[in-house]
Amino acid sequence: MPKEKSITRVLIWQTAGRFILQGIGFITAPIFTRLLTPSDYGQIAVYTAWVSLCSLFVGLQTHGSIANAKIKYGDNKIDGYLSSIMTLSVISFAALLIISIVANGFFARLLGLRSDLVVLLVIQSFASFCIAFYTAKLIQYKQAERSTLLSLIVSLLSTGLSVGFLFLISENRYIVKIYTNAIPTVIIGSIIVFYVYIKGKRLFDKQYLKYCLSLTLPLILHGAGGLILSQSDRVMLQKMIGESSAGIYSFAYTVALVIFILWVSFNTTWVPFYYEYKKNNSVEMILLRTRNYTIVFSIVTMGFILLSPEVYRLMAPKEYWSGIQLIPLIAIAYYFNFLYAFPANFEFYNEKTKLISLGTIFAAIINVVCNFLLIPVYAGMGAAIATLISFVFLFAFHEIIARFVIKKYENKFGIYCLGLLPIAMTVFLFYSLQDLWFIRWGIGLILGIYLLHRIIRRKAIF
Repeated sequence: MPKEKSITRVLIWQTAGRFILQGIGFITAPIFTRLLTPSDYGQIAVYTAWVSLCSLFVGLQTHGSIANAKIKYGDNKIDGYLSSIMTLSVISFAALLIISIVANGFFARLLGLRSDLVVLLVIQSFASFCIAFYTAKLIQYKQAERSTLLSLIVSLLSTGLSVGFLFLISENRYIVKIYTNAIPTVIIGSIIVFYVYIKGKRLFDKQYLKYCLSLTLPLILHGAGGLILSQSDRVMLQKMIGESSAGIYSFAYTVALVIFILWVSFNTTWVPFYYEYKKNNSVEMILLRTRNYTIVFSIVTMGFILLSPEVYRLMAPKEYWSGIQLIPLIAIAYYFNFLYAFPANFEFYNEKTKLISLGTIFAAIINVVCNFLLIPVYAGMGAAIATLISFVFLFAFHEIIARFVIKKYENKFGIYCLGLLPIAMTVFLFYSLQDLWFIRWGIGLILGIYLLHRIIRRKAIF
């Protein structure tokens, strides 16, 4: 019973925090869509994609080893481990920063950015990595309150600065938005670096670095593949169709992001407990939690799809409304991302990061090829279909790896089917009942009542 209360408490904090952050995005989205043109939105989205890509390399993904290191080295050595592996990330950052300055003109032309933004994206990428690094530690120690507070501070500062300066400045607003987003991230990321070294008191440890690199070097490719999966469609839309199309697609993705954010809060809560269950060989508990987790996430996804058109229209002016048709496809892609995490977590626990990277790279290649074929014909809808196809492949690949290559994978395939059929039916209702909002909202209300009743009856979320 204590463990049930613990996982529920952590999950509530993680989920509440994520939704508060998403709520900030929803509240401010109508402001930004009116202060920024679709073209501005597209340029910001492309810059953000490059920042995300740079973040993968600038920190060498060292935080990807923290969960396993906690089990291997224990609580007494973890701070020394963190400060030691942070040195790898700092060295990598310094090298990339020098390159961005020396070859500034080349990268500005290559990325299609102003020269100052090339340097800024390297600095912001490292700062974002540092925040993710420290958050990874908090998550492993189930300190959901602190990780939520950290994310909330960054979001509020960035949003406040952006809104304030966008009202004051009428020219080059996408530049203003980029800088005001970056400043709080850079300040907080810098503080975290100093804190990690003060706490760990260790600059270099050969054993730690060797162990870290054995796990995280493949994760760079995994992260790059994941970024291509989530960002290549926007970049290719901008190049092949135009900035407005990329902006509308990016906004649709932003609306559907609620599903991804919910998954992140669930998964970050689930992983530390899953590792404990695996360590104690609690197979029955894993199966029970997985089944309940799947039911809850499936109901939430269904409800989101049914209610999304009205929410979308409330958040954006008419020139963005064509993106409504993309919501179900993006939501289903996120759902397959949720399913893929089960075998992927199993692979992470077994330290099979090379196999994880291989699947993500293949999925990324499929995504780029499908984008190339579908975007010229179907524009944003083609990009959404390409994303869905690639995530279906990602799930299938890792299921095969976990079940037949690594073996002893505890999950039953039938568990995944609990949500797939209802999700498919929900998408059919979405496209069939777009003008009958009261029916869609009625079904959504019934789903919400059922989910709430289930949680109250079980006295646990999953």
